[in-house]
Amino acid sequence: MFSGSNLAVVIVVSLALFFSAFTIRLLPLGGLNAGLDDDHFATLVRSEHILDGELPIRDFVDAEFRAVWPPLTYFASAAAQIVFGRNVRSEVLLTVGILSIGAVLTLLAAIALSGSVAISLLLTCFSVVLLPHLYNYPKSILYALHVAGILYFLSRPSQARVLMLSLIGVCAFLFRHDHLVLTAISAIVAFALICKTFGEFLRFFWAYASAMFVLVLPGIVFVQLHGGIFDYVRSCFTVFESEVDRTTDVQGEGDQTFSFEWFAPPVAMATLPEFSPYINIRWAPGVDSVIRRRHELRFGLSDGEFRERRTWSYRLSNPATENLMRIVSESAVEDTFGFDRTTFEFDESRRESMWRRLQRKHALFR
Repeated sequence: MFSGSNLAVVIVVSLALFFSAFTIRLLPLGGLNAGLDDDHFATLVRSEHILDGELPIRDFVDAEFRAVWPPLTYFASAAAQIVFGRNVRSEVLLTVGILSIGAVLTLLAAIALSGSVAISLLLTCFSVVLLPHLYNYPKSILYALHVAGILYFLSRPSQARVLMLSLIGVCAFLFRHDHLVLTAISAIVAFALICKTFGEFLRFFWAYASAMFVLVLPGIVFVQLHGGIFDYVRSCFTVFESEVDRTTDVQGEGDQTFSFEWFAPPVAMATLPEFSPYINIRWAPGVDSVIRRRHELRFGLSDGEFRERRTWSYRLSNPATENLMRIVSESAVEDTFGFDRTTFEFDESRRESMWRRLQRKHALFR
């Protein structure tokens, strides 16, 4: 799949992608919650219980499709806190790191499918800049790993590779149980595509299902010993239904249906807010209200407010450099404040976007 110079290119691109993805996600984080969503702290709290020797279901309530032993979501967070310390930083490093690894796995899977490093890198970068929530980090690595496993199986089908798919599926299940749905469906589709006979399909399917059952069995026994498997499933679906109600009916509007606006443009130009700085103008002696008003209209001056003597404060609706030059050269204007009379840069130019500055200075960009 990867050989010679192509392998070297893939390695370099993969390393560059990992560090770029890690930097893009890590640097903007900050604030009181270090960039973590409120929902993420439920995982952190439960990982603290894990570090204190407790387990979900046995020692504390957990009905969020993650509690079957071993609960990998909480174990991963607990392991990060053991390595990096019991703080929020550990969770940030864990999630950002695994998201970055998931991006690399996605790139490798895309290269294996398309054969093009450039196209694969472009599509992978698109998935990175979508900036998924940090608590979704298992999806990025588990699904990419599962796709890689499917490709590996399809290249040379065998019982050993079916067991590998089972192990990936069980890991996905233990992170969150509904991940098993997508991984199992895609594995079954792969069996159907590669098998020439129905008997061969059944052998692969039986090996896949039985291996998964054996691997999950200790967790099922654990749940049964501490409350019962049926009660656990029932409580999970109760929580699931309440979450659906909470996230899809926030306004209490009852029945809501999905709709798609077919005539909406696929791309729309964003309109930047108007840059209308305030400036002060000291009018020359002898300029009466009539002359002042005429110049206000000419220069795009509004919201006039008298300051002192002959000085007025205005909002400038036309901040183009040519307009500023006209104001400075006007004999009725004695002096100005708020911009440099030589470079025509505003004192508050740090609030002005680069695009607005280009538009103001160069008519080509307007």
